[in-house]
Amino acid sequence: REPPPARGTLRGIRDGRRSTRRRAPRELRGTASADPSGLWAVKIRLTRRHRGNCWYFSGSREQFLKRTCGKQHAFKVGEQPRWSYLLPARLPPGRYVLSTYAIDNAFNRSREQRVVFRVR
Repeated sequence: REPPPARGTLRGIRDGRRSTRRRAPRELRGTASADPSGLWAVKIRLTRRHRGNCWYFSGSREQFLKRTCGKQHAFKVGEQPRWSYLLPARLPPGRYVLSTYAIDNAFNRSREQRVVFRVR
């Protein structure tokens, strides 16, 4: 019998939220849980779509990079049950999809949790 997979949850951003650029979320945060083997990584993916163009947020470069729509790029934000990531600047206008998942030390991957929100 396989152990239960890790779980990841997003906090502070409601699905379907619409906000102005000034009130857009800047801190991304959530929680993760794993089986008794421990937590190996928490990963997030932030994508933006605006006027037919697509971008993804690069954790290593700390900026949005223009890419083909549909590409999946996630980056590690830590290995602690409570995590947060402060974006370097306010989000520009667009439609955003923020996803998270956790991977435990047994390399079980959780189901992806996601929220969709807009910035005007």
